[in-house]
Amino acid sequence: MIVVRHGETEENARHILMGHLPGHLSAKGREQARALALRLKKERIDIIFSSDLLRARETTRAIARYHKAPIFYTKELREQDYGVFQGRSVDELILAQKRRKNTTPPGGESLKQLRARVKLFMQRLSGDKSMADKRILISAHSGVAWSIMSILVHAPMQKFATARLRNGGMLVFEVKGRQAKLVNDDMFQ
Repeated sequence: MIVVRHGETEENARHILMGHLPGHLSAKGREQARALALRLKKERIDIIFSSDLLRARETTRAIARYHKAPIFYTKELREQDYGVFQGRSVDELILAQKRRKNTTPPGGESLKQLRARVKLFMQRLSGDKSMADKRILISAHSGVAWSIMSILVHAPMQKFATARLRNGGMLVFEVKGRQAKLVNDDMFQ
C-alpha cells in the first residue's frame, strides 16, 4: 500500500486550514505532484483510491497518467473537517483550542472521529477479497496519512502528533493480513 499526500496548495503556503474545502495546488504543489508521479512511474499500482477534494484529485491525476489503474474518488478520504475554522488561519484554530481546552472544532470532527472514519474505509478495503494481492495507492491528506499510519502500525495518533507531513510525500507499507510494516517514509518530518 502506497499512501501519498497531495502537493502544496496555495492555502498551505498561507497557513490556511482547508479541511473539506477544495484547495488549489500552487505552482510548487503541481511540481511536487509531477515529481511524485515520476517517482511512482515504474511502480506497480493496481488500484487508486483518492479523496474527492480538488487538491488530492489533481495529485491523483498526475500519478495516474503513468498507470492504467482504475481510480475511485471517495469522501471517506477527505481531510479532517475543521468546521467553522475551514478557510481560516491555522493560528486561529490553535488559539481557540487553547482557550477552550477542546480540540474538536465547532461544527467539525475530532481527530478520533477522523481516525474512525478512515478505519472504516481501511476495514472495508481489507475485507474485500478482490483487493487481495493488489498494490493499492491512496492519495489524500495529512490527517488521513496520520490516521492510516496509526491504524496500520497499531499506535495512537498522538504518537505522531509532533511530526509535520511533507506535501507530495509518500508512505509505503507491506501489508499482510492484519500485519503491516512501514518500508518507506519520506512524508513524516
